[in-house]
Amino acid sequence: MYPFYLGIDLHLKRTYVVLMDNTGEVIDERRILNLDIGDYLRGNVPRETCAVLEATRNWAFMYDLLDDHVAEVKMAHPKELKAIATAAVKTDRIDAKVLANLARMNFLPTAYAAPPEIRDLRLYMRHRKWLIRQRTQAKNRIHAVFARYNLVSPSKDLFGVRGRKFMSEALEKVRPTAQRIIRDHLALVDHLNEKVTELEADLTLSEEHRQTVQLLKTMPGVGRITATTILAEIGDIRRFN
Repeated sequence: MYPFYLGIDLHLKRTYVVLMDNTGEVIDERRILNLDIGDYLRGNVPRETCAVLEATRNWAFMYDLLDDHVAEVKMAHPKELKAIATAAVKTDRIDAKVLANLARMNFLPTAYAAPPEIRDLRLYMRHRKWLIRQRTQAKNRIHAVFARYNLVSPSKDLFGVRGRKFMSEALEKVRPTAQRIIRDHLALVDHLNEKVTELEADLTLSEEHRQTVQLLKTMPGVGRITATTILAEIGDIRRFN
């Protein structure tokens, strides 16, 4: 048990905070601009505090701020929290107070808060996935335009050497509008290919993470990218012990 508990109802621009002691008595509560959170923590929140926030999309910046200032930071699991603490009247003040009270009574359902290096890796791999998804959509669009003219590549890979030769010849058989669409999408495919290659070349891992990736690659069908994605999404596997 900690001497103080800080419940935080986090929003995009403003946050409601409730600070209470270990008996549940509210010491301070207010709405704060997110830009002013650091000053508030330094001036009003004791070091011996357990802070609690919900896992929202912008939780990371708040978690890091709190981690630098208080004794412990806990992140509440939104779905499980909703099942435990559903109030008839729901306000920011009530939400912040509920978070602090659940932590104080040790009833808080927690979520995994990935450390910064895992968050960075996760963002990196999700960005790569997004680039590949955009590339696939562009390729599918080219296939669809050719299909309008009953033009099908004899090569399985339309974007390999033989497939591109087919496209160069087939472009002469379609109308100017279709030519424009195909060329634009092909340029987009090439650009995305470059970005994916650059991203993979720039990917660096710590020694510990390299060892984890090497271990994951011993599983059948798991290569470097898949192993790195598993690491990014799961983080420290020891948390499941």
